[in-house]
Amino acid sequence: MWFDRTSATTSTIFWQAVGYGDCCLFIVQDDYLRFAFPLDDPASFGNTPPLIPTVARSIGDLLRIIPGSASPADKIYLVTDALAEWFLRGDHECRQPWRLLDALESISDLEEFVAARLHDGAMRNDDVTLVKIEFVLSAEHDSLA
Repeated sequence: MWFDRTSATTSTIFWQAVGYGDCCLFIVQDDYLRFAFPLDDPASFGNTPPLIPTVARSIGDLLRIIPGSASPADKIYLVTDALAEWFLRGDHECRQPWRLLDALESISDLEEFVAARLHDGAMRNDDVTLVKIEFVLSAEHDSLA
């Protein structure tokens, strides 16, 4: 994911994302999932996602590149497949899963969260990565810090 701070104002942040496989980008705005990329349906996840090979071969037609914009109040989540599937399932069931992710404050919190989801069968046993992006405005410059 790439952000354009040079043209950003206090109300709009431009970005561009590259999608491949089943890692996902989610944008939550006003406590509502506004955008999911490249997958937006929990049924889209399986055991054989497209992978980027270590041996050179063309993957160009499988890459998806999309531009977009966000507001400084938006929350952006970049997550790997097991967490992405759980997140989308929670959203489809109107449970606002981002609220649980927002409560995590440390790696040990994330480990406990994942262990609990695995224990209750809510999440597949797979690698889990979570990156949460929030924008901070600089009061001095009235722009993104």
